[in-house]
Amino acid sequence: MEKYNVDSFSFDDINKGKIILVDKPINWTSFDVVKYIRKSLQLKFKMKKIKVGHAGTLDPLATGLLIICIGKQTKSISELITKGVLPSKKGRSPLNVDVCRHSYISYLRKLAGYHKKSGSGDIAEEKTRLTKAQADKAELEVSELEGKLIPAPLVQDTWTDFVANVRAKLLGIPSRLAHQMIATDNYAEAEKLLKDCIYDALNELADNGIPTKYADRVEKHETDI
Repeated sequence: MEKYNVDSFSFDDINKGKIILVDKPINWTSFDVVKYIRKSLQLKFKMKKIKVGHAGTLDPLATGLLIICIGKQTKSISELITKGVLPSKKGRSPLNVDVCRHSYISYLRKLAGYHKKSGSGDIAEEKTRLTKAQADKAELEVSELEGKLIPAPLVQDTWTDFVANVRAKLLGIPSRLAHQMIATDNYAEAEKLLKDCIYDALNELADNGIPTKYADRVEKHETDI
């Protein structure tokens, strides 16, 4: 499983609780993801017990975003089901993770709209901004993990590496061709050597493509379209 970064978590997140979205890899159960997040947090904070749960269940052979609740937010799953925000379970059937994810984002947006209409002063306005920001962040995380968005730092790093590779390939051409160019006095042959070397360099650069981390997600998104 691609390592989920818990470095941004604080003790306050554990005490107050937090809801995050995790991209579940293939061949992992939803419970495997829960165990992985719990173990990572236990190691980071050196705590024996940290509550971690999930809303919705994905098939082990499926990939997708899983709603993970941490700390006091684990109780919010049943509360959200009671409020009708998340669909109720039918018998032992698991919750549909896609329905849960979109229902939760819609809930945050409606909650933001409610606070805005209530107009109960500065506190209500701050809650509105916070709730809207949470919904926007959730949608951005979904878009990023589906390959629709790529973080700016990653784009900058990718282009920096790309330009460095172009420079290295171009500067390497003279040393690769020097001995061959000396050995020939045929203009056409010399031209062909240069073209072949340049095309080889361009093909190697083209093979780099988009970052591997996002390539599969972008390809899946384009296929769905």
